[in-house]
Amino acid sequence: MQLNQEVREIVEGAFRLHQAGKRQEAVDVYDRLLARIDHDDANLLYGYGTLLAEQGYYGIALQLLHKAVMVAPNACPAWSNLGMALRNVERYSEAEAAWAKAAELEPDNPLTLTNMAGAFVNRNMADKIVEWGRKAVAADPEYADGHVHLALGLLEQGKFDEAWPHYEYRWKLKNRQQDVRPYKAPRWDGNRVGTLAVHGEQGLGDEIMFMAYFAEAAKKADRVLIECAPRLVELFKRSFGVPCYGTHDELISAHGEPSAWVPMGSLPRYTGSPAGRPYLSRGYHEAHPRPLIGLSWRGGTEKTNQTLRSIPLAKFAPILCADADFISLQYGPDDVDYEAEQCDVSTLPDRKFETITEALSRCDLVITVCQTNVHLAGAMGVPCYVLTPQKSAWRYCRDRCSGDERSTDLGRSRRRLSLHVHDALVPSSPYSSNQPQRAAVRPSGRSASAASGG
Repeated sequence: MQLNQEVREIVEGAFRLHQAGKRQEAVDVYDRLLARIDHDDANLLYGYGTLLAEQGYYGIALQLLHKAVMVAPNACPAWSNLGMALRNVERYSEAEAAWAKAAELEPDNPLTLTNMAGAFVNRNMADKIVEWGRKAVAADPEYADGHVHLALGLLEQGKFDEAWPHYEYRWKLKNRQQDVRPYKAPRWDGNRVGTLAVHGEQGLGDEIMFMAYFAEAAKKADRVLIECAPRLVELFKRSFGVPCYGTHDELISAHGEPSAWVPMGSLPRYTGSPAGRPYLSRGYHEAHPRPLIGLSWRGGTEKTNQTLRSIPLAKFAPILCADADFISLQYGPDDVDYEAEQCDVSTLPDRKFETITEALSRCDLVITVCQTNVHLAGAMGVPCYVLTPQKSAWRYCRDRCSGDERSTDLGRSRRRLSLHVHDALVPSSPYSSNQPQRAAVRPSGRSASAASGG
């Protein structure tokens, strides 16, 4: 009994270290205790497994969490975190089963209900996301994660007007607090203002995508300032003709407090659908002796479905024999250039964002996986074929496409893609007017708008 009490106190201490962000210290406590005791303690297994899952050690984490639910089968948090770890290694059906068990144990717990919604995100199952997201919000109207998951489901369904208010709750998520800007001015509410500051969020592609709404927002302000990712500053300056800065401090130092401010991802809530026209400066597009086609084949990071969003360049082989010049628009490590050279695809002097952007602007056609070049091409009006995985994000609107417009896996559509690229290269090709022909993949002639699936 004394040992159990001692174990409990040590585990609680490790919990506190974990919550305080002292993860390595918590790991050391858990590990020493696990080596010391000769029996299974559910709290120890749960706490240590959860911490390791957060650090990306999913193999060990899954072993510990599986053991935790065996020792304490009625422990809802253990089932919930087991589901999260399983989803992160793409074991979706097992994750769904774990979360269903958690929801059974605590049917009114907004966390378990939100996790059930999360089980269906990016799986072409928007109805399920919305069903469980509504339950989570009903259980706790202030639970931010529930609102965000509901928003993702509604966005997948194309119900944008209903989705955007729920999407605002992203700023109440713990992992977004470091991104909140310290403005003293009020947040923009969509009404007319003097000076409006628009700030970036998420990734480069997201910032480009959401700036499709900028023109409408600018009509409601006397002056507009932009804070964006440093790599986008010069492009946005040329395109929008307003002051742009790479950090919040630079903007405030130059202009002081604005009348109001707004994150880029909140613009759709106040502006309605964008015009669907190119809005980033492409520069002069000279004719080429042969069509110039830009290729990119890797997208995402380890945390954003890199495996699902990337393919070997060799899979483009059926189209590389077309009467065209192919150039790599792929960013990343040195091996991407080696991969391009092995496939006789031209490479750029370097893989800086500015270099890739300039090369993309000269292309007659872009073929890319889900990554920043999708948004660049759409925003510049460069015709683009988007190769999406079977499980893709809401902006690619798989559930709202049909027939040949439905996104599909490149490996299963190479012959059809080859035929469509051939069609795009004949003299009567519609690509010259920014309208690619029907494709086995999702065409992106105006794709940079969030509402249009950019």
